[in-house]
Amino acid sequence: MAQTSSLPPPSSREWERILPAATDLAADGRRARTEGKPILLFFSLTGCAFCRGALREVIVPMYRDPKWSNRMLFRQITIDHTTPLVDFDGRKVRPIDVASRLDGRFTPTVMMLNPDGRRLGDAVVGIANFDFYASYVETMVDRALAEMSARKS
Repeated sequence: MAQTSSLPPPSSREWERILPAATDLAADGRRARTEGKPILLFFSLTGCAFCRGALREVIVPMYRDPKWSNRMLFRQITIDHTTPLVDFDGRKVRPIDVASRLDGRFTPTVMMLNPDGRRLGDAVVGIANFDFYASYVETMVDRALAEMSARKS
């Protein structure tokens, strides 16, 4: 059967490449502050089937939906990559160092951060059940957005 969508097939590793990779979190933080948005940070591992499922079922659809994408920045850190990235404090670090500092070593982990790189609420760690995963992520995002809004007041 021919692929009728522009989306990759369910098992494709292309899902791992759709979200913008975190390369300069300091710059992302400045942008988030200017735009008054939090940052959704997704931690993954190369080839992780659960990470790919989370991206396919929840995270990428949110990223592509203006209802969500207009309200936050989306970034992904693949923790086993070796290319350094710029952390919120401007230092070059390994992806695993950011994951360790933010408790994102277990994949998939999705969390919300304020523009300074501090966590907003609890992260969603792992996937116990795909049936409820979207609800868990959306609840986490809604709480983070409310917390950001309350801090502006």
